[in-house]
Amino acid sequence: MSKTDKKTPSADNTDKIENVDNNEQTGQAQQQDGPIYTIDCQYLKDSSFENPNAPDSLKNDLPPPTVDIDVDVVPRRLDQTTFEVLIKATATGKNPSESGKQDLIRFIVEMSYGGAIRFLRDVSDETLTAVLFLDAPRVMFPFLRQMIAEVTVGGGYPPLMINPIDFLALYRRKMEEAAKANRQSAENGNGESNGQANGKADHDATDDRNGKGDS
Repeated sequence: MSKTDKKTPSADNTDKIENVDNNEQTGQAQQQDGPIYTIDCQYLKDSSFENPNAPDSLKNDLPPPTVDIDVDVVPRRLDQTTFEVLIKATATGKNPSESGKQDLIRFIVEMSYGGAIRFLRDVSDETLTAVLFLDAPRVMFPFLRQMIAEVTVGGGYPPLMINPIDFLALYRRKMEEAAKANRQSAENGNGESNGQANGKADHDATDDRNGKGDS
């Protein structure tokens, strides 16, 4: 079938993805043969806003909160040519406690914003990955950013305007973490295998000492 019929690429493609991104091969306007994909629809997939300490957390004498932001991109296949791309964002606003007690949580925003990405023709693995992890999220992110700003205003706070996300750095970090997890899993597997082999050897040696190993 189409070359778009691929699984999520591995960390080995990271350098190639960066080259594709730097060459702007995924930009719709850069395609001499026309666009390679279209976004059939964009939508809010899931959203929650927690304001656990209101109205105390809305007092004017409190300093501005420190905001921790976590963003992830999660693509999944819908059919042979279409993928869903989700940008998942969590923003936690809090004030550190000066007395050493638990931090004052001002708000917690969790939001997933999705898009249905449909490929119009065959693409390489590198271009497929660049579209799903870089190009499409860049198009979708401003809409997610606006929704997060609006929901924080609804919670009684100034609008939270998330800074632009470096999706290439996010992808590279994601692949590095996956590669590290795979290495640790392989090492743990080898350790278990070695332990089983040593246990078998020790068992055989005990049998020999007990005369069970004699023919």
